[in-house]
Amino acid sequence: RALGIRPTVCHMNEGHSAFQVLERIRQQMADENLGFEEARELCTSGNVFTTHTPVPAGFDVFSIELLRKYLAVYVEALGVDLERVLELGRFDRRDRNERFSMAMLAFRNSAHINGVSRLHGEVSRRLFRNGLPNVPEHEVPVTSVTNGAHARSWLSYDMTRLLDRYLGTRWLKEPTGDQWQRVDKIPDEELWRT
Repeated sequence: RALGIRPTVCHMNEGHSAFQVLERIRQQMADENLGFEEARELCTSGNVFTTHTPVPAGFDVFSIELLRKYLAVYVEALGVDLERVLELGRFDRRDRNERFSMAMLAFRNSAHINGVSRLHGEVSRRLFRNGLPNVPEHEVPVTSVTNGAHARSWLSYDMTRLLDRYLGTRWLKEPTGDQWQRVDKIPDEELWRT
């Protein structure tokens, strides 16, 4: 904002950054004179969440007491009861004793949710299904993207030439081939110099 940039889409990579949801809501409320729910709906349409965590134990969770201590004043500025914000971070919205999940906050406030592979998308649908009790698992709105690197743009020209020299040129077109067995033939000094 200080640079004059007002993003229309914000990406949350894991749940760590999920509090940005609340700040975007606060900003929309102030800028557009909206209520909490209207601002939340507007912001949700521009939020994307990518989860990398395949087990519930990997999600950041906080006790309700900790959130009351640190979020109460902030949430008061949103004009809603803290309980309304807390339920956004619970898998079971009605369980007032359930710990607050940053991943669930991101999930509930994003228009697009991704796992990082097809298999991880399936696992994530299973994990987040608990937050949508009346939705069949295959309809839980988690898609998947596959992480990868484009070798031609990722590697320097010098590294590409080094690999060509020791592995042959096939490694670039067939990155999973047996040519990688020859990588140990590259002298350490030459690899470090490159």
